[in-house]
Amino acid sequence: MGISSSSYYSNSGNNNNKSFIQELGDRHPFSDLELQTLVACYRHITSVEGDAGGNNSSFLVKLVTAEHMSRFSTGRAEDGSVATAPLDDPELEMRICRVQRAEQLLPHGFSNMLRDICFRDDTYANSFSYGNAPSKNNEELENFLSSISECGGRRGSRAVLKATHLCATSLGGRVLPQAENILDMCYRLAIVTEILCATDERIEELSKNQDASPQSLIQSLARKIGKSNQSYSSYQSNEEQSEDDGVSLKQFTEWSESTVPLLSSILPTFFHNLLFPTKPYPPSRTPFIFPNLSLSDQPSAFFSYATSPLLFAFGCMSKSLCGKWFRLYTSDIDGLSFNRLQHSLVGYGGPTLMIIRAVSGGIFGAFTGSSWKESGSFYGKDDVFLFQIDPCVGVYKPRSISGGSNFMYCNSFARSKGYDGQAHGIGFGGTTDQPRLFISESFEKCVASSRDLTFEQGLILPPDEKGQLQKYFEIESLEVWGVGGDDIVGEALADRKKQRDAIQSNINKARKVDKAQFLDDFKSGLIESKAFAHREQMRGRDGGCELDEEES
Repeated sequence: MGISSSSYYSNSGNNNNKSFIQELGDRHPFSDLELQTLVACYRHITSVEGDAGGNNSSFLVKLVTAEHMSRFSTGRAEDGSVATAPLDDPELEMRICRVQRAEQLLPHGFSNMLRDICFRDDTYANSFSYGNAPSKNNEELENFLSSISECGGRRGSRAVLKATHLCATSLGGRVLPQAENILDMCYRLAIVTEILCATDERIEELSKNQDASPQSLIQSLARKIGKSNQSYSSYQSNEEQSEDDGVSLKQFTEWSESTVPLLSSILPTFFHNLLFPTKPYPPSRTPFIFPNLSLSDQPSAFFSYATSPLLFAFGCMSKSLCGKWFRLYTSDIDGLSFNRLQHSLVGYGGPTLMIIRAVSGGIFGAFTGSSWKESGSFYGKDDVFLFQIDPCVGVYKPRSISGGSNFMYCNSFARSKGYDGQAHGIGFGGTTDQPRLFISESFEKCVASSRDLTFEQGLILPPDEKGQLQKYFEIESLEVWGVGGDDIVGEALADRKKQRDAIQSNINKARKVDKAQFLDDFKSGLIESKAFAHREQMRGRDGGCELDEEES
């Protein structure tokens, strides 16, 4: 069974012409192959939507179908017709099934809304700006390509954030969207983006807990605009809302760029997985990859399921926190032992994420891209940052101007026998006497202060129940994860193994002693022992052997 691609190629002799594609390439930031795919998608969708019989498939299903068919439309039969593309192809059926499953996770009406934005329906006609003047003969196609380039990240991250804000505005039906609407949509879109290219086993994990919501991110954005968060129920009500009740594009952009810079990678990665699934992601751009902890093999005290909103928040903070994670230490299994914590870190050659839950409440910690070592002074690079992840997301990066370089610190009591007069434990920022975030070797009087000279000011430890600021905390749970993806984690674990092997080799060498030399030292008394004491007693004081005379 097949369908002729010629049915959706009007003016095919012109549109398939190399000069026509090159002309489009002068105005839109896509390769020739990408433009051929996009033109095919546009022609297919406009064709099936214009049929008298109509087409009840969603916009996302039409996109996937058109992309698949475009791979078969490069050749022609002897009669000049365009080659046919099978609709019963197992690959296409699998992709359509995934898209339909993914649509169940997306906000209601998302697919239709995205279609209107991509085709620049009257409502959105003035929402985007053209890169260059469109061709008058193909204005609708030009609009489609311009929208895809902006939603797909080809016009920069701010164009993506503008498109994201526009999507949330449309779904909410208000003048300005609320923080909850923007971030709930982004959270669900991130899960769907992963589903489009995941294994069947991974899809099952990602399809659970569909009612979760990224509350800590919502609170963070709500605080950014200086308002308390509106409840979802009040958002669904028909009460009148002024523009002041929502999040402006400027506020959303500033917050995203400072707190969750990878939020702008979600929509482009989604479009790439839909339109170019067989092509690698462009190396000049950063994809969004939902953190993958393999929780069935690596249980965590902080994440109970694969789509935890906290994992989503971490994935939006840094590209190093996307993809595979490897658990290096967890207090729930390894116990609150500084020796075990230090043993898991020292020598590990890759980026790590330390997560802490305080007994008094709150989840916070630190990320570093530098290897861990034992030292009496600070070290590391400016990729370190501190964070609070719950109840409200806050990210505190190194100060760019007049900032210190006290990034990270690992100093045990055993290193100096306590004579250095410095804090003994693991710390970030502050000084060697008082780091800003500090885990003491005894796990007592741990510190999380709100300011220092190295990192940006802000709360790491949330206020107590009475609203009073806290400085000291007691650890309830602590975990350290190796992050950065399979390759980076694999290399870092190999570095740690090399260091451990070297240490063990030195220990083994120290244990090996020349037996003959040992026996000589043993006999000579160099090594203290009573085994030959009777000989010395027999020799007497002058070294001779004197026997007592018999009594007469």
